[in-house]
Amino acid sequence: MITILFYLLKVVLCSALLYTYYWFVLRNKKFHQYNRFYLMGISVLSWIVPLITIQIVKEQDIASSKVLNFANFISENNSLLEQEIIENTANYKWDNLLIIIGIIISLFFIIRFVKSLWDIRKLIRLYPLKVLKGMNLVMTDVKGTPFSFFKYIFWNTAIDLSSDVGKKILAHEVVHIEEKHSVDKLLIELQLLIGWFNPIVWLIRNELYLIHEFIADQKSIENQDSGVLAKLLLASAYPKQQHLLTNTFFYSPIKRRLFMLNQNKKTKFSNLRRLFVLPITICVVLSFSIKTIEVKASAIIREKFEKTSIEIQSESDTIPKVKPLIFVDGVKMTEKKMKAISPNDIESVNVLKGDQAIKKYAEDGKVGVIEIKLRRKN
Repeated sequence: MITILFYLLKVVLCSALLYTYYWFVLRNKKFHQYNRFYLMGISVLSWIVPLITIQIVKEQDIASSKVLNFANFISENNSLLEQEIIENTANYKWDNLLIIIGIIISLFFIIRFVKSLWDIRKLIRLYPLKVLKGMNLVMTDVKGTPFSFFKYIFWNTAIDLSSDVGKKILAHEVVHIEEKHSVDKLLIELQLLIGWFNPIVWLIRNELYLIHEFIADQKSIENQDSGVLAKLLLASAYPKQQHLLTNTFFYSPIKRRLFMLNQNKKTKFSNLRRLFVLPITICVVLSFSIKTIEVKASAIIREKFEKTSIEIQSESDTIPKVKPLIFVDGVKMTEKKMKAISPNDIESVNVLKGDQAIKKYAEDGKVGVIEIKLRRKN
């Protein structure tokens, strides 16, 4: 149970880091499609990243490569944090209570989700249907209309389809259908069934729905006067009823929609803002996935010693069983004495076999050689 809770905590932290970049760098910029897929990517990636594990085997007390210093720092902190959380929470007995509360809340969201689908299905069956260019127009007087859901547009009969206002709203809802915004909404709402505990998913949901409106507003008035749509948004009364999975035309906040309609498409450093997402994502993945496994130096030496012995013996069945020679700072040494060396005194270990060993140690090198270099004492 503790492991699951730690995983869920990492999901929240991962999504928070990636969303922070969006909030300060990408938000309110006019590359809406990019922001749409970035937010969808965050919502999915935050569940996957904590499952990735990149293990670094660290030889204790042997000098590490400087290139791996940063990775070692991250991995050690990850391992210590995980161990500390598990140790500090091991004595608590609230596992079953948390599971029950989580299931109850998830059931609430599942019922809410199913009810929303049922309400949409009921509208389709209850009101007359018109086919319009591959789309289905449901003529209704329900509050909150017009709105769209997949290939269905739920139209308010109080709005004349042939009027300028009706044409603008219809064009807006058609964009929602063509861009498949209902798929985004469905995926986000499905995530909330189990990820309701993550506040970042709720923020992503709200931003994503607003970005859908930005895209629809922009495409529905392409090469036309944006003032018409702006006046329409300002004059519209907010609906008293909204559906969970639908794209409603009168979606607030109006202020940001008006701002985006009149914003210049070119944004300073727009390409750099988008490209910088890649290194940010890589850093987040590494910070959550790298872990350190410490192995004592003596264990590493023994492993290399045994491995070299096996490789030499397998070269020919006629050669009697032999073990490689051991040289410590150029001096021949027995295996027993080698094991007595403190790991703190070892700087490096090198294994020589075949022609390489014979060239350096003549006939003695036939059985393989393990070279150990000790640290110099000041």
